[in-house]
Amino acid sequence: MGGLGLGLPLVKRVVEMHEGHVDASSPGLGQGSEFVVTLPRLLGGRPKQRPEGEPAPAKPEIRPRRILVVDDEAQMAVIFASLLEANGHQTLVVHDGPSALTAVRAFGPDVVILDLGLPEMDGYEIARRIREGHADEKILLIAATGYERNDARLKQAGFDQHLTKPFDMQRLAALIAGLDGGAVGPP
Repeated sequence: MGGLGLGLPLVKRVVEMHEGHVDASSPGLGQGSEFVVTLPRLLGGRPKQRPEGEPAPAKPEIRPRRILVVDDEAQMAVIFASLLEANGHQTLVVHDGPSALTAVRAFGPDVVILDLGLPEMDGYEIARRIREGHADEKILLIAATGYERNDARLKQAGFDQHLTKPFDMQRLAALIAGLDGGAVGPP
């Protein structure tokens, strides 16, 4: 089974966002691995409290949006969509280019988070087709990769932004909030 090796970093980031931790162990090669996720609320603990008088970190005000997640790594896409839904967004997950193009027409997303390394039709081609077919619609196109970016190619395809997996959810929230304020800057 292949992949980009991003599953564990994604799990680690999500668990840490919930004030938990992940422990991994293995008795050796070919003998399997054990991963233990510990979340304080499940153990009756309480989240860390801010020192008295310290203000809460600023979060951008986010209006609920329709977000299309396009990623061939099904489990990662579903987890990511769940995080977005926990923030009040409506999501749809698809796993290939043709489905993405159909979903843009039927779902009418405000935001498309598009993996670049898809089979059959890569994210660059999908972005070009979205821009060509929906030129009069304001859709925030975000490229998602597990590797370095090519700014010129991203711009040429029509992407507005680029995020590296696993995503910085605060950065994504700021990009989505930027929809109300107009342009969000180059990828």
